[in-house]
Amino acid sequence: MTAVKTLTMENKMKTLLFIFAFSCTSSESQKTDTDAEQTQAPCELFAPTGTYEMTYQTVDSNCGGMGVPQTEVSHGIVQPDSSAACRLVQVDWDEGPCITHSVFDCDDGLWDMLLDWRVIPDSSDSFSGTLDATMLRFTGWDCAGRYDFEAFRLEE
Repeated sequence: MTAVKTLTMENKMKTLLFIFAFSCTSSESQKTDTDAEQTQAPCELFAPTGTYEMTYQTVDSNCGGMGVPQTEVSHGIVQPDSSAACRLVQVDWDEGPCITHSVFDCDDGLWDMLLDWRVIPDSSDSFSGTLDATMLRFTGWDCAGRYDFEAFRLEE
């Protein structure tokens, strides 16, 4: 029985090493591509980038309004304020309508937040989309909200 277990574990290790080696080889071939733009999704290349003023409309929320903040956007990804201690946990591009979808997990010590953004470019100077926010205050109070927004590039 022990010999069978050892053989099975040995086969599993060989399989895992093969999968690891194969994945390293295929990502290496992408890194050697000299045209960096070819490795990016087309929507990522043309997604909004710069400083924008965003106007929010509350669709459904028990969190309250969002105001009219100025926000940095990079390749369609809305950058939360650095004091919110956010980390990007998901990003993808729907190449049909060129929607950038990004999700941030934030915890600044007062609020634990999940921010789910969908950004749709309207022109070279504007975009619109939705924000779904789930927030939990350190005191235990929580809220959730859905917002539509429009954003316009600020002169730089």
